[in-house]
Amino acid sequence: YVGYPLLLAALARLRPAPASGGTFAGSVSVLLAARDEEGAIAARVAQFAQMLREHGRAGEIIVVSDGSSDGTASQARGG
Repeated sequence: YVGYPLLLAALARLRPAPASGGTFAGSVSVLLAARDEEGAIAARVAQFAQMLREHGRAGEIIVVSDGSSDGTASQARGG
């Protein structure tokens, strides 16, 4: 039980550190999985949209609602 973590620690020290490539200039996709979240999904989408704006990121917010029995999909669309 002790050998495997020690082996991983040793291998991690041998591996070179990842190079920093500078700043990220791409867009971001946020995927939200929701089920029966009618009361909360609109606020969550708004939070992620605000976060993208605050950080100056282009992006998209994708809400996946499979099998919701309430108005989750309608609320996610803004209605």
